[in-house]
Amino acid sequence: MMAHRLVPRCNWLACLLALAVAVVAPSVASAQLTESPIGRKIADIIPLNNKVRSTSHILAKMTLKPGVAFDERVASDDVARLLATGWFAANGVELKTSINSEGEVTVWVEVRELQQTVRTITFTGLEHYSEQSMLELIRVRKGAPMNPAVNRQSAAAITNKLREDGRYYATCTLSGGRYATDENVIFDIVEGPIVRLQAIEFRGNSSQFETGNARLKTVIKSRGA
Repeated sequence: MMAHRLVPRCNWLACLLALAVAVVAPSVASAQLTESPIGRKIADIIPLNNKVRSTSHILAKMTLKPGVAFDERVASDDVARLLATGWFAANGVELKTSINSEGEVTVWVEVRELQQTVRTITFTGLEHYSEQSMLELIRVRKGAPMNPAVNRQSAAAITNKLREDGRYYATCTLSGGRYATDENVIFDIVEGPIVRLQAIEFRGNSSQFETGNARLKTVIKSRGA
């Protein structure tokens, strides 16, 4: 005689419940991952990877604080403010968030610090300008983090100053300070001659359409010698 094994009904019910949980759980997890931090209370702000700059130095530059609501615009402003310090590499500040079980936000501030510092600042090719006048134009300082982006901005500022002074062919390039691993910033300057505008001529214009010489001279900034 063949024996038959009966499966209790409760086991079927347990299987159905397990299947329901398996279907629902991924949806809940997905929803939690996509929850927005905007408007939620900030529980904590935690800098990561900082070795040169202390946590208190970084937090002091930020407007976001524990206890206030998370604001995306304020967060963007904080990133820009931290980058403007020159402490970090270009695009070396990123904010990430997580939401705890109580619905509060933890802000993670991931940074990539500039490790090398500026030991010397040198200007070559100066003939009509002093080193002090150049130092007043630039943001680079001895002992500050070596920041190639700031060095390039400073070289551009020198070039612009010389050209504003009439040295149209002036250039300023970096032979030191182009890399974060450098220790010395060297600005190679070519002043060039002062270029003077002798005269201004207009061709193809007509006084009939209010484009005569006298009229055109009132709408341009250049002036003849």
